[in-house]
Amino acid sequence: MKPWLIIASLFASLSHAVEPLNVADLGQLKLAYQTVQQQQSYTGFTMSAQVTSLNQPRVVSLMQRPQQMVYVVPDGALVTAGQVVATASGATIHHFKEQAEAAAEMYALLEARYQANRPLAAKNVIGQQQWQQISSDYFTAKLESAHFQHFLDYLQYSADGESVEIVAPQAGYVIHEQGEIDAEHYQVFSIVATQDKRLQLNAPQSIAKDISALQFDNCEVAVDFHAQRVISGNLAVFSQPLTDACNAAIGASMLVTPVFNQAVSIIPRSAVFYLDNEAYVMAREGSSLIPIALTVVGQSAQGDVIVSATEKLNSKQVLTTSVSSVKGIYTGLGGE
Repeated sequence: MKPWLIIASLFASLSHAVEPLNVADLGQLKLAYQTVQQQQSYTGFTMSAQVTSLNQPRVVSLMQRPQQMVYVVPDGALVTAGQVVATASGATIHHFKEQAEAAAEMYALLEARYQANRPLAAKNVIGQQQWQQISSDYFTAKLESAHFQHFLDYLQYSADGESVEIVAPQAGYVIHEQGEIDAEHYQVFSIVATQDKRLQLNAPQSIAKDISALQFDNCEVAVDFHAQRVISGNLAVFSQPLTDACNAAIGASMLVTPVFNQAVSIIPRSAVFYLDNEAYVMAREGSSLIPIALTVVGQSAQGDVIVSATEKLNSKQVLTTSVSSVKGIYTGLGGE
């Protein structure tokens, strides 16, 4: 038989052979063992994640751009509902106050006229066309006043009406964003709700579903849910809400370590050997050594090999020294 066929036969037979190797047959080889450690989860390689808002931030706006605006809390700071976030001043601020007051007065007048004429309309004392005009004027004024009130809910005017404090409508993280939304809305800041501040990790679809937590710095935060749509082979993983205990600013990129919810065994690297591109260890059973195939899933920070847990490895002692020599001897046995 040709030499290359003999070698091929040796390796092919190993994939089927599970013959035990008697320790007594190993002569003077130095043999040391280590017990396999079992874990219910393991950590993977560091990946990049984003601190983002799960939902659209709540926008706070004025009707017009103010001449001057000053933020009194830092960008990204956590605020409570009703806390002052910024101050604004200028002619537009004073003019808005006058418009709002005029709209409220007009609404009060037209509401009084509407209420006074309702019973007359019910008795047909006034004509239908006249009642329709009264009703139209009333509801138009009501909507106009409510429109102004929407802005006033978050404004605290100074005594002279020349400046105003703008407060947060809800608890959350302030984002300093300014810009015209439309003709009647000028954004002055937005609020990310406290429960919406999350880590978003875009991980390969093949591993994303097994990620149960994310670690960074001195924090570990559990995964809340996985997206259902795959984009460019990746699946978005969203954490539970981030608290201030974890130093992570909105919009920041973070290096995170994913935690995988999978039972694994931790094998010393020195115990692992490869044959025909498959990983093996020699497990001790009484006075014998038996090869056990491994399914490698990763590597620990200490350099140990992480493999899928199996009953065959449970609490087993594996050979950690003279592994290459034992491999050679066992390959020879397998070829007989």
